[in-house]
Parts: sequence; structure tokens; C-alpha cells
Amino acid sequence: MSENKNIELNDDMMAKVSGGVSEANAPTPKYKVGDQVLLAEYPQFGAYSH
Repeated sequence: MSENKNIELNDDMMAKVSGGVSEANAPTPKYKVGDQVLLAEYPQFGAYSH
């Protein structure tokens, strides 16, 4: 594996790449549009409408 870590990727190699999260596998959003959220790390900003 280490012999392949510093190579240039061509179009054929990129076409075979997979990974990440597709929309089908994405977690349900924690907040809805219009929810007010208080940023605990930055209370000086107050409530934030998403």
C-alpha cells in the first residue's frame, strides 16, 4: 500500500474512486429551516436562525 501513496491519479483511477456519504446515506438533519439555535461557544451572538 505504501508504494501507491504518492502517485498521480489519472481519469481512469478517479472513475473507480468511491467513498463519502451520498444523500441516501446522509443522517437526518438535527435542525429544520427556521429553527433558532443558540451557539454555546459564542453566546455573544445570541440566537441564530438557520
